[in-house]
Amino acid sequence: MVGQVLLANGCSVDHYRRAYQNEDVARIRAMVLARFNERYFDAVGLDAPCEDQGHGFSMMAVACIAIETLQAFYEGLPDTRGRSAEMFRKFFSNDDLVGRLSAFNDADWFYTDIRCGILHQAETRGGWRILRRGELLDRGARTINAAVFLAELRGAVKRYADLLTAGSPRIKNLNTKMEAIIERCHAPAQ
Repeated sequence: MVGQVLLANGCSVDHYRRAYQNEDVARIRAMVLARFNERYFDAVGLDAPCEDQGHGFSMMAVACIAIETLQAFYEGLPDTRGRSAEMFRKFFSNDDLVGRLSAFNDADWFYTDIRCGILHQAETRGGWRILRRGELLDRGARTINAAVFLAELRGAVKRYADLLTAGSPRIKNLNTKMEAIIERCHAPAQ
């Protein structure tokens, strides 16, 4: 039964729909944070001591998936098929969300050399290296600190959740995305 499907730990489809219907923004914010933490940040050991964290490469792959997902929530897009590059451009130019990630404001190189390289070929391109030490971004050395990047991305998710208010276009967009996710929980007709 779809109503019992978990969207995040402790938050089923039915819980989400009741929270949305009752304009329980606090519950929706908590669900968004739980969903992103469970599916992205916790999955790569973001809060573990540095020596126990996941591999930087895997952390960056997860970060790329989270960016595209977060931007889809922000815009209320059921999916981002054919719009991935646009999602990265919009994310890195979104003053409401990016904080220190604004250092990546020219997102085309990131999309091509990092996101597409990792997700399509399991490698970075353009001489970029993914590390778990050093600065967030060092353009000269062509390095990105995946642990810092992912921590900053978690901050972007928190800022997004904080922007959700009852009846706002943002929460309506979130609902559009959530309903698309819920629809895909249904088994296809035989």
